[in-house]
Amino acid sequence: MTSRSIFLSYDNIMTVVRQSALTAIMAVGMTMVIITGGIDLSVGSLLALIGVICALVLKSDYGIPWWGLALVGWLVFTVAGSRTPRVAALRLPGAP
Repeated sequence: MTSRSIFLSYDNIMTVVRQSALTAIMAVGMTMVIITGGIDLSVGSLLALIGVICALVLKSDYGIPWWGLALVGWLVFTVAGSRTPRVAALRLPGAP
């Protein structure tokens, strides 16, 4: 087998699609925001923050189930995301 036939295998393509699905969904949403002129680049940073916090909670010994972890991520996103319009309204440095 050549490396090309291994790379283009069904299993490998499905792995790439699964691993890039979240990024693709975010990109479609951000494209709509950018097209309408409401450029908000904080979404990527918020996603990274949620990933780090969820990883820390998952690594801890709290024994939180997956739905609890999803709730933690949603709460962090809600709290952090609600701050973005305030920063923009106050025209703080770094705001659009």
